[in-house]
Amino acid sequence: MHTPATTQSLAPANNKNISNTSNNLVLSFVVAKHPRSRGTSIEINDGKTTIASGIYKEGTKMEFHKDKKVVITKADSKPKTFKLSNDVVNLEVANNYTKVIQDGKSYIGLRKFKYDFLNNKIIKK
Repeated sequence: MHTPATTQSLAPANNKNISNTSNNLVLSFVVAKHPRSRGTSIEINDGKTTIASGIYKEGTKMEFHKDKKVVITKADSKPKTFKLSNDVVNLEVANNYTKVIQDGKSYIGLRKFKYDFLNNKIIKK
């Protein structure tokens, strides 16, 4: 039997308010330009299912909604929508050039973390 690791709630990097474009939006990633790379490595795992994994270019957006839908809009293509089944998902954002926005606050440097849909919280692993 697997015992979950101890987790802690994470405080935001700053209190700068960022308006959400939708009342249903609970978390988003916005990939910015990285001066030494072609993008940001991002991974979204819903239990044992990998929803997204790869290098995402500047301008890519990933939006997580209350109903556990994830909309991924790559910089050069149409949006793709995925439905998550778990209340807590594992996330990874490989560098500080991607903004992680949750509850009107912007975070940087999270690396590997979890998002809890039931409690609307980012949890640092």
